[in-house]
Amino acid sequence: SLNLVELNALYGRSAVSFGINDQFCATATPPLYSYPKMREFEATMAGACYLTQATAETADLFAVGTEIECYSNASELVAKAKELLVSPARRKTMRQAARARALHDHTWQHRFKALFHKLGL
Repeated sequence: SLNLVELNALYGRSAVSFGINDQFCATATPPLYSYPKMREFEATMAGACYLTQATAETADLFAVGTEIECYSNASELVAKAKELLVSPARRKTMRQAARARALHDHTWQHRFKALFHKLGL
């Protein structure tokens, strides 16, 4: 089992980190649905080149294609992973852009400021 420091270092060293956002819930309709998980922020803040499963909210969180990359099915996952693996310069640019965006817009401090503002505090 990795501790948080080791996990963050692994994200930073990996060529491409993958995200899977499917969730199964037998009582939901449909039973399989997708939503962004905390991994989107954890991976990008750690400096990952992040290739994640597209959700309805993904484009609200990161610029797809410049900060992160997304896939919708297995074939697209393979194709985009291959594209990223042969382009170290693009991976580096994406890592830097995603990390900057995550630290600017997606920290707990940012979330609580927005919440307190909405609550009038």
